[in-house]
Amino acid sequence: MTIVNAIIIGAIGSVVGAFLLLALQNFYFGWVSFPGIRKIIRASKEFSKSGGINFFSSRKSYMKFKDHGSPTDYLMRCEASIIYVGFWLAHGTNTGNVIETLANLLENKKKVTIVLLDPNSQLIYYMSDYLRVDLVEMNNKINYTLTELADMYNNLSSSAKEKLTVKLHDTPITASAFLLDNERENSGRTLVDFKLYNRSRDESFGMEFGKSGNELYDRITNSYIDIAQKANLYNISKHKIVS
Repeated sequence: MTIVNAIIIGAIGSVVGAFLLLALQNFYFGWVSFPGIRKIIRASKEFSKSGGINFFSSRKSYMKFKDHGSPTDYLMRCEASIIYVGFWLAHGTNTGNVIETLANLLENKKKVTIVLLDPNSQLIYYMSDYLRVDLVEMNNKINYTLTELADMYNNLSSSAKEKLTVKLHDTPITASAFLLDNERENSGRTLVDFKLYNRSRDESFGMEFGKSGNELYDRITNSYIDIAQKANLYNISKHKIVS
């Protein structure tokens, strides 16, 4: 190879290298070919910094994530306690054997608190419209879950019964939530499932947040704890259909 050829090849290599470096720079900062990549990176960092663990674009997405799986798989991650605050526990009773899973957790000395929408509240009329569910059907769904919980309760051991709390709330919410181990120092997780007006439950979307000292996790989790604390205690041992 002549000196001239070597110089030419070296020059070409430098040009190609410079071009690749510029392309990578443009890719990262989103200046030319990928104008949105910088925003995506920033949003991802912000979500993670706020304690974000998972984002689910639809209800079907839950099953696709190995970190979530079925409702049963998710609840089995519980180490000490579970709090559900929502409407009628639709995320579980219709898509997985959640009642049996809750019973197993209770028998294994885990605390379980279930907070459902009060079917006697005036709020049920508004939520029926918001969730696009017939008023009678919504009432039946809540009572069905209460009946399932009562049947579960009757088959629990005495010690497990003491770990179960069932409440009814009348707080206007548009998202249900599972709170796992919120009293633990660093292992708490909160999964929020957002319902959209006049859309089916399958069109809801979810976000999951982890504890680890994240302020957004605290705000979300404490908000649902407030709802649970002010909800009315339901005597599941004397369950009667609520009309």
